[in-house]
Amino acid sequence: MIEKIAVTPYSIPESIKWLLHYIADSPGKNAGIFNMISSHYELNKAIERHYILTAIGDIMGMRSHRLVMQSALKEFISDSDYLVGNFEGTITEKKSAVWPISFDERHDAAIIEELSGLFPSHKTYLCVSNNHACDFGAEEFFRSIGMLKSSGFNVFGWRDKPYCDINDNLRVISGTMWSNRKCDYIATFKMAENCTKDGAFNLLYPHIGYEFERYPRQEIVRFARKAISKFDAIVSHHPHCPQPITTEEMDSGSRLLAYSLGNFCCGSRKKILRYGIVIKIELGQNRTGKWLIGRAEWRYTECAIMRDGQFTVKLVV
Repeated sequence: MIEKIAVTPYSIPESIKWLLHYIADSPGKNAGIFNMISSHYELNKAIERHYILTAIGDIMGMRSHRLVMQSALKEFISDSDYLVGNFEGTITEKKSAVWPISFDERHDAAIIEELSGLFPSHKTYLCVSNNHACDFGAEEFFRSIGMLKSSGFNVFGWRDKPYCDINDNLRVISGTMWSNRKCDYIATFKMAENCTKDGAFNLLYPHIGYEFERYPRQEIVRFARKAISKFDAIVSHHPHCPQPITTEEMDSGSRLLAYSLGNFCCGSRKKILRYGIVIKIELGQNRTGKWLIGRAEWRYTECAIMRDGQFTVKLVV
């Protein structure tokens, strides 16, 4: 059985699809059925802006490579009040089991300094609810969280902390639909709908979808369109490649639905793993006091290897 060969969060048929998508780097199905919003887009008019929140995708392990941030990228997000990212993996020196093949995701401690060079750590919010959270067990997982917190980062995404109140008006809620291993300490997607806060802007930042597919499957689209009625915006991660950013019209206004922000960084030369999206959203209130997104601005990013062997995250012009 494939579960005894490789640890994935999927069934045997889905694990085979997962491997084929990774090898073939194919566009996948559902291309052309989404209307991608423009890189400068106004969702709702007459919104009095209070905050700018920037979201990035999967922060993957760099495999002992150093990571630097392009100055243009830092400039793009410099006017933000807050930064949110999916910290996928564990800061650990613990070795993976040779058998089964585990695809464990680990970070070197250097990632702390590298992320601090992107944006101030005390204004950075790292979600750890993802399929790799349980790769090295609870002790290493919470030790890794401790290292991030001691460096000033705000961390959330486990069962006892499934969301983070950035301020009185903004709550970011996590939840994963996948885990490579059984564990009882990660915030799941099923928990998310019970975590909304009345009178605040509730951003769902979930780990959903299927890896290496450039467009979400129909069941994910139905799933997300149903969920958007309960949240003010959904910005997702997990597929490791960018997927469409769309909007859904509700009685209260237009809501953002981003299916995947791809990879922010990854220490692999594989083309499909090199690209992501960074998106800034302006949050404010309309005349009735409802919290909504006014404008959104996004750019593609690339984590490119340089001649000296280090990687640079840069904006794709």
